[in-house]
Amino acid sequence: MFSLYRPGTSILHRINGGPKIVALAVIVLLISIFGRSYFVLAIAAIAMVVTYLFAGFGFKSFLRDLWQTRWLALLMVVPQLIFLTLEQTVVNSGRVLISVMFATLLSLTTKTSDMMIAIECVLGPFRRFGVAPEVVALLLSITITTIPVLAGFVNQVRLAQVARGARPRLSRTAVPVLVLALKHADEMADAMAARGVTTDRAPAKPKQKA
Repeated sequence: MFSLYRPGTSILHRINGGPKIVALAVIVLLISIFGRSYFVLAIAAIAMVVTYLFAGFGFKSFLRDLWQTRWLALLMVVPQLIFLTLEQTVVNSGRVLISVMFATLLSLTTKTSDMMIAIECVLGPFRRFGVAPEVVALLLSITITTIPVLAGFVNQVRLAQVARGARPRLSRTAVPVLVLALKHADEMADAMAARGVTTDRAPAKPKQKA
């Protein structure tokens, strides 16, 4: 499975995946509930930057990862500007982007396998109620890493275009990114199949009587 993990020696790298996942869920929940003003968003943004630097990645690395979310920001901002006010657009987009950067930080400091193990341990007691912890863990780990992965694909394609002397344009970027995304989806499907997760729900054929 594709992983965004960057090795490091910070405290965030050494903390187990379980507490970090719980902390991410709490942070996103708080941002969703209280992040309806510029003041709260500013505090959340500062906390996100400080946490990012605390992980030992450096400010340039933060700016690079933030720049990779520009297409996501564009897709959020343009439709909202049509139907909402500027203040509502900034607040809504800000909450999403800050949450995405916190999720990216989790992916950068936690191996995918560690995240899946932590989620499986947390959801283990719910197995008696029909919950499949391993499936939920796989889906959550994929969800957390999807946006940074897609942003990385966009950046990879644009860098390749610049290296060939071509001017990056949306029309030239869309198809290669779609191909990479489909290839990544195939890899995810293989990873899910390797863990026994399948979407095949076709009923088994009845055995014919001899």
